[in-house]
Amino acid sequence: MNKPIQKYVDPIPYRLSGHIRIFPKPTAKKLIVEPIFDEKNVIVTTVKSLFARLMKNSVEPKFGIWGLGVGLGDGLWQTAPPENANTCQLVGPLANRPLSSTNFVDINYNPLPTGQFYDPNDLSTVRVDFQTEITSPDDIPANSQIREMGLIGGGSNASTTDMASITTPYWIPGATGNMLYPTAPSTNSVVLINYKPLPPLNLPPGVPFIFSWIIAFLFLIAVSIGSYCPTNL
Repeated sequence: MNKPIQKYVDPIPYRLSGHIRIFPKPTAKKLIVEPIFDEKNVIVTTVKSLFARLMKNSVEPKFGIWGLGVGLGDGLWQTAPPENANTCQLVGPLANRPLSSTNFVDINYNPLPTGQFYDPNDLSTVRVDFQTEITSPDDIPANSQIREMGLIGGGSNASTTDMASITTPYWIPGATGNMLYPTAPSTNSVVLINYKPLPPLNLPPGVPFIFSWIIAFLFLIAVSIGSYCPTNL
């Protein structure tokens, strides 16, 4: 009997996941750096609303994944809480930062040559590395303790700069859980893609850090429901 696929691709049962790494930005003097944080994370359920609208080529959203949200979490957290795929927004938003780069990467997270999307050693998966550079106190207030983060996307404004304010609402499903009726309008809100609570992270001042988020796109199985309408009636 075949084992469930999540045994191979995701140690968090019954959830899709990404991989987040945080490391100092490499320099000419130090090209090899060690990550200070390296873990998997949960991809949240609201992302399917973003993907569906993008695939439909709707009027909105105008953007896919364009930034990283970092937050303070809840001051009452003694330890990082468990990840929850139903998370729709950051608990204590601190900053929304634009992506610095996006690259297709191989199974070892190395950038692929221009024009190449698949790792020849793993043709079943497309991996994208979404990187954001953050420096304290330029991009976040000094001495901020980051306790949560997640990629963000969507929105219908002319520029993602217009949506970078932490006051921009998140796209949140209604009280009934029906994602067709969000409490925050999709036209001027951002969608949380994934979520990671973590122990307090205080970035040293003046040192650029790269937040590298890898998302693996596996075989996509979509359910198609069609109908047959005879014309000769």
